Amino acid sequence: MPMNNNLEGADALERGRPLSQTPHVMSEVNNCRGTTSKLLLMIFRLLREPLVHFLILGAVLFCISIMVNQDDNKEKEDAPVVITHGRIRQLRETFTAQRGRSPTEEELHEIVEDYIREEILYREAMHLGLDRDDTIIRRRLAQKMQFLYEDLLTVKDPTDTELQHYFTAQADCYRQPDLVSFAHIYFSTDRCGVVEAEKTAQALLTDLRKELISFEPPDLGDPFLLQHDY
Repeated sequence: MPMNNNLEGADALERGRPLSQTPHVMSEVNNCRGTTSKLLLMIFRLLREPLVHFLILGAVLFCISIMVNQDDNKEKEDAPVVITHGRIRQLRETFTAQRGRSPTEEELHEIVEDYIREEILYREAMHLGLDRDDTIIRRRLAQKMQFLYEDLLTVKDPTDTELQHYFTAQADCYRQPDLVSFAHIYFSTDRCGVVEAEKTAQALLTDLRKELISFEPPDLGDPFLLQHDY
């Protein structure tokens, strides 16, 4: 059979007919077209599935998360090592607890230098990923979390008396400045003059103090462009 197909192709060439128009070649072309159409139809059906949309969205968010984390890590790595006064105080207290005395200026300078060197090495180790897949680091972090949980469990809720003492000692932190509000009634001196305006205002004030009339600033006095209450 293959020999017959080859003979048909050769015969087609001898007669000047293109090889693609022979029955055997046309059959293969039609098969390829059919396979391509089925493949495209399958792709279109998959793209219409909600699950595929969810997977694509998840992949996009994952890529964005990776890029953002890389930028954050780069910023942390490029950030200078800052030694605050609180950190220096902590280093001094640690030295005092271990040695039973306060460090000298020279010793404190060496402690700070050691801390800076340790911070630089720590950042470089994090950059190289040395913290990943390390059993010792994993156990150490788990141990620290265990200590934190134990400390939280041992902390007792303060009593009402303790809270009252604390509030009294820290009262300035909770005290707010006094606020003043007022309402006014406006009398225009341009309309009736200063003397007449003062006389009218005094008479109205007397009536208000005797509660002969209700205090309604918009309805009393002359029109005022701004607010009556402050």
